[in-house]
Order: sequence, then structure tokens, then C-alpha cells
Amino acid sequence: MIFRKEELCSDTNKENIMKTRTSLKKRSADCKIVRRKGRLYVINKKNPKFKMRQG
Repeated sequence: MIFRKEELCSDTNKENIMKTRTSLKKRSADCKIVRRKGRLYVINKKNPKFKMRQG
């Protein structure tokens, strides 16, 4: 399941969207899995469309 959470501002743009998934995995070699404040995140500085959060 994929859910999208948009930032709470009047003009939303694609860069502010983070996918929320129940299971995370790296989608490219540049992806990194990090834990912040008890949540797992996938971050990718070269291709930000791969950013995800678990939960």
C-alpha cells in the first residue's frame, strides 16, 4: 500500500511528497535507510523521488 502525505501549505509541489509504506527496501544503489525519531526512512540525495517513510 502506498499513501502520500503532502505538506500543509497552499501550494503543494512534487518535491514535498513522501511515500509511506509498510515495508521499506532500497530502490537504487544510492538509497540509504536511516532511523530518525523511531521511524525508518529511505533517503536518496541523487534521486529524491525515492524518499519513503515506514508507518
